[in-house]
Amino acid sequence: MIDPTLDAKAQLQEANAQLDAALSPLQKSLDLVSTLMIPVQTTELQITTLLQSLSTVTAPLATLRDTQSQLNALLNEAMADRTIASSKVKAALADLTTAVISVDRTGTVDVTAAIQSYLNKGGSIYLPAGKYLIDGEVTLKPISNTDLVLDADAVLMVKPNANPKYKVFQLLSVLNVSITGGKLVGDRDLHTYTPIYLKDGVTLSSLSTHEWGHGIGIGGCDNVVIRGMELYGFTGDGISAGASKDGGTWTRSTNTLIDSVDSHDNRRQGLSITNVNGFRVINSKFRRIGLGNGTSPKCGIDIEPDNDALSTEAGTCDNVWIEGCAVSDNAVYGLNVFNRVANITVKGNTFATNVSCGAVAVDGTNVVFTGNTYDRNGSTGLFVK
Repeated sequence: MIDPTLDAKAQLQEANAQLDAALSPLQKSLDLVSTLMIPVQTTELQITTLLQSLSTVTAPLATLRDTQSQLNALLNEAMADRTIASSKVKAALADLTTAVISVDRTGTVDVTAAIQSYLNKGGSIYLPAGKYLIDGEVTLKPISNTDLVLDADAVLMVKPNANPKYKVFQLLSVLNVSITGGKLVGDRDLHTYTPIYLKDGVTLSSLSTHEWGHGIGIGGCDNVVIRGMELYGFTGDGISAGASKDGGTWTRSTNTLIDSVDSHDNRRQGLSITNVNGFRVINSKFRRIGLGNGTSPKCGIDIEPDNDALSTEAGTCDNVWIEGCAVSDNAVYGLNVFNRVANITVKGNTFATNVSCGAVAVDGTNVVFTGNTYDRNGSTGLFVK
């Protein structure tokens, strides 16, 4: 407080002195703040400089990323082109070694002999789309080591006949044969079912049933594959597999695969498996067998070994695997497993709307049914005796 006894000049001097005393701590604080701001300003300047430097680097980095992305795209394109080129080269090389059958494709001319001339050479053979008239009494006979591919629209039609026995393909005692694709069509609706008598002229022969007209016959073969084929309209079976018979002995077929076939509307069987050892059937359909003018057994699949050629010894059937098949609408059973069979596995199939049982097994050893579906069959879904 200013002393009131002092004159005005003295009072002013006293006030200035007191003001200086009051401002002195504030000035010190300001000085301190100023001192502290120096590193902050320096740091801020450094950050600004760094950001400017980074901005000069970011643009090139973005460009580099774009360039890298473009290079990756080009590399992927080049690899794709290389893959395509490689596949084209492989296809071209395959074409060089694959014989393309060139015969009449109208279905009006018998081309059996012409196609057989290609089969006689073996190797890789391709049959283009078209209709082909085949003499089933002559049959087509692939030799060993033949890989025959039929175009999906290649149709082999049996020339109408009166023979109780015929086949489109006869595989007899051959090794390493595959037939893939296409359609085989029998003469069921145009066949002449002439009665056949024994020598007495009175007794009907068993041949009078005309039940032996098959799409494919397999006898005494090893390593045969039938894949992706449709077979229908035969007087007998779509496919029949068993032994090659020579006098009183036979050689069973081994290592056979039936894959993704559709055998339907045949008179006797969709598939007959007789004297075999090692037979797989997968992902296939067997349907509408034996309806109309059908002849027994009228099953989708029949596993039933024959006697030998002279009927003096019982044949056998071993090691059959059936999986992933649809067996439906057949005139008697979907599947018949009968007599002298062993090690049969039936797994994951569907047996539906067959006139009698879905599946039947009689007198077998180690016959296993597992994971199958039985739906609306006329009798028992699964009958085992």
